[in-house]
Amino acid sequence: MRGFTHMAAGAVIGAAAVPACPMAGAAVGAMAALLPDVDHPGSAVGRRLRPLAVLLEEIWGHRSLTHTLWFALPAGLALGLLALWLGLPAGCVLAGAAGGLSHLALDALTRSGVEPFAPWGPRLRGPILTGGALDALLGAAAAGLAVLTVGR
Repeated sequence: MRGFTHMAAGAVIGAAAVPACPMAGAAVGAMAALLPDVDHPGSAVGRRLRPLAVLLEEIWGHRSLTHTLWFALPAGLALGLLALWLGLPAGCVLAGAAGGLSHLALDALTRSGVEPFAPWGPRLRGPILTGGALDALLGAAAAGLAVLTVGR
């Protein structure tokens, strides 16, 4: 999936995780949903952390180490804990975890797929072409839902 789709879906899930402060949950969820793509220098996170992204891509490639539960969940939790430390609601910890996991779920719907339990699990794949029409439709729907969720 494209970064926009990940970000929009993470925002929806994050807002739902923090009903008392949906804007904070949406922000944390959206950021956490982008973290697994740190292994791709062209991604939103990879462009900002380019040396790390290049190193990760050279060593493991895209959609490997950072596209597992062993990375996405702790990275999302860490972002949520940072939000908590910064004074945001406790639900942001859940928003971060859910945002990170949403990345894996969405990428599992693509033709390239992911191995979320690597090295022990199977590659999960779906029919969606990354950057294709269905990816764009999912991103637009999630963005609309995020606006509705945060605006309530």
